[in-house]
Amino acid sequence: MSGFLADTWRLFWRAELPYLLLASAALAAALARGLKSERFVIRNTLIFLGLSLFGEVIGALLEAGGV
Repeated sequence: MSGFLADTWRLFWRAELPYLLLASAALAAALARGLKSERFVIRNTLIFLGLSLFGEVIGALLEAGGV
């Protein structure tokens, strides 16, 4: 089982992922100080990013499982 999890983590965690997470957090922090009416756009964008990362995890699980 640990080999499966190691393969999943290797497939999911790419070299550019920390930069993506850092950039999205910095962008969210910078834009959160903006207009209150624009905050829902930031929230929706971050929700989309989270769902995309979740999809990446599912893809890595499937690939590590040989599907």
